[in-house]
Amino acid sequence: MRVGKLTSEQLNRLVLDKLKIKNDKVIMSAGLSEDCAAIRHDGILLITTDPITASGDNAGALAIEVSANDVAACGGKPFCCTLTLIAPPSITEDELERIVDGASAKADMLNVDIVGGHTEVSDSVVRTVASVTMLGKADRVIGTAGCRPGDGIIITKQAGIEGTYIIANDYPDKLGLTEEERAEAASYGDMLSVLPESEVAVAHEISGMHDVTEGGVFGAVAEMCQAAGTGAVIYTDKIPFSPLTVKVCQTLGLDRYRLISSGSLIITSPRPEDIVDDMKNHGIKAAVIGKITEKDTVAVYPDGTRATFDVTADELLKAGKL
Repeated sequence: MRVGKLTSEQLNRLVLDKLKIKNDKVIMSAGLSEDCAAIRHDGILLITTDPITASGDNAGALAIEVSANDVAACGGKPFCCTLTLIAPPSITEDELERIVDGASAKADMLNVDIVGGHTEVSDSVVRTVASVTMLGKADRVIGTAGCRPGDGIIITKQAGIEGTYIIANDYPDKLGLTEEERAEAASYGDMLSVLPESEVAVAHEISGMHDVTEGGVFGAVAEMCQAAGTGAVIYTDKIPFSPLTVKVCQTLGLDRYRLISSGSLIITSPRPEDIVDDMKNHGIKAAVIGKITEKDTVAVYPDGTRATFDVTADELLKAGKL
C-alpha cells in the first residue's frame, strides 16, 4: 500500500464501515473528515491509552482489550475508544482489514464503541502499531497505590496468558508446538479480558488493582509497591501458569515471571480469601501469591532462595531476537 493517509474510499471500506455505535452516550462518532467524537458524560470518567507493537493480525483486538483492561483495573467499565493504526508500506489491504476486523469484533464483544482515530501507512514503522485511547465510567476510582503492609496479593486466572498467545502466533516455527498446543494458545485470546474479575473485586474491600502487562507478575507487583511506598513478598510456586506457558518459556529461555500477562489482574486486599472464594463462585480462578510488606520486593523460590525484583523490560522483547 502507498505511504500516507488512506484514501477516502479505503478509509470508509476498510475502517469506518465496520464501526457500529451501540451506546446512547455517543453523540458524534468516527466519520470522514470528523476531527472529534462527542460523548455525553456524567459521573467519573476514566481515560487511558496503550499501544500494541507486536502481535501481527491481532494488533487491533489486543489494543482494544488491554486498554479496556486498564479501565477495569481502576474499577470502571469501558464504553468507547479511539483507535490509531500506523502500518508499514509492506502491509496489504487484506492484512489491514483483518486488523480492523479484529478490533471491531473485540469492541463488540466488550460493548465498546470505536468512535474515532487515525489510519495511516508510513515508512516510519516496520510493523503495524495499534494505539487505543479508551474511555470508561466508574462509581469510584481504585488506583494502584493503595496497598498497605499486611494486605494479601491475589492474581486471577493464570500468568503469561498474553505472552503465550502472542509468541505462539508470531513465532510458531521456534516452538515446535503440537496442533493441540497451537489450538490452546489460540484460545488464550478469549481469556485476555479482566472485566469479569474487576466486577467481582469491586464488591469487596480492596486496596489496589493492577493489570499484569509488560514486565509480567514481577513488574506489576513492583509497580504497585513503588506507587504505594511499600514492599512485597511473592511465593513463586503460588503463581499459576499453564503447562503450555511453562513449555514456551523454557523452549525460548524466557523468565515466565516477567512475561506480559494481560488477562490476569493483581488485587490487594486485607481480606484476600474472601475475594478468592467469590471469584471461584463466579467461575474465575484466583490465588493468593504473597503479601504486602514494609519494604523490599522479594521473590521466594521453591528451594528457599530469595531474590529482590524490580520493573524490567518484558521477556517478549527477547522472543523476537532469538
